[in-house]
Amino acid sequence: MKSPLVNPSIRKYVDIMNSLQPHPFSKDVVTVSDEISIQQSLVNLIMLRTDEKPFHPEIVSGVQQYLFEPMNGVTAKLIEKAIETVVKRYEPRVDLVGAVAIPEEDKNQYDITLVYRLQNSPEPVAVQELNFLMERKR
Repeated sequence: MKSPLVNPSIRKYVDIMNSLQPHPFSKDVVTVSDEISIQQSLVNLIMLRTDEKPFHPEIVSGVQQYLFEPMNGVTAKLIEKAIETVVKRYEPRVDLVGAVAIPEEDKNQYDITLVYRLQNSPEPVAVQELNFLMERKR
């Protein structure tokens, strides 16, 4: 008899933490799962530079090219469009509601906010929000 709490149609996502810090006790690589794994994947996908993904040069958001353009509303809209395009094309686990890029000229960075719904979530259509910073680095 199957447990009523287990739903085989809901997948569990597991990934390695970006920092690659070892677990304090087991000394193994720390993993993240589900929502945190998806959030990490979204940031990695958006920040991916040209030719950083071997054998898949087509997977690139192109936002890096806008970081050295003038910080204004037009550039922010171009970043938002690039983010929406890459997430909708290459991240099937989420349904992107929208992306907002707010320029912070005094800090030379953009405050990025993604609003999305998880596909295949056990909870009824919960909207998730992810905030991170994009900054110029030479």
